[in-house]
Amino acid sequence: MCGLIGVIHKENKSLMDDTKTLFKELLYVGALRGFDGTGIFSLNWSNKTEVWKTPYAAGPALYKIHNDKVSLWGKALFGHNRAATKGEKTEQNTHPFKEKHITLMHNGTLFNHKALADTENDSHAICHSLTEKSPEEVIKQ
Repeated sequence: MCGLIGVIHKENKSLMDDTKTLFKELLYVGALRGFDGTGIFSLNWSNKTEVWKTPYAAGPALYKIHNDKVSLWGKALFGHNRAATKGEKTEQNTHPFKEKHITLMHNGTLFNHKALADTENDSHAICHSLTEKSPEEVIKQ
């Protein structure tokens, strides 16, 4: 199963360097839960999200984050270590997924995800479906 992590700053300021270091360490350790892809989304104080992902395990992903000069910014950071169950091991199938106003990471496997949306990945189907239906309808399906 996948690994999910997150850090949130309670005060009205951006995450400090020590919190960003902690996040990177958690992401690295989270690879024990999945090494088929690594993704991050950050949330700023205006509740806007930025997504970054790669089909690499956390170790190479952290190296890529550094080389790509990815800014770990905002009031919260969330990370996902993918253990692929549905869909190829590609960047497109790596979490998080962003569709319209929904940004989603998911742990688990759906066997009927095509009933939600015609996507290769079950988690992407959930994300896509939540843009069109209420959470109650999606859960019921």
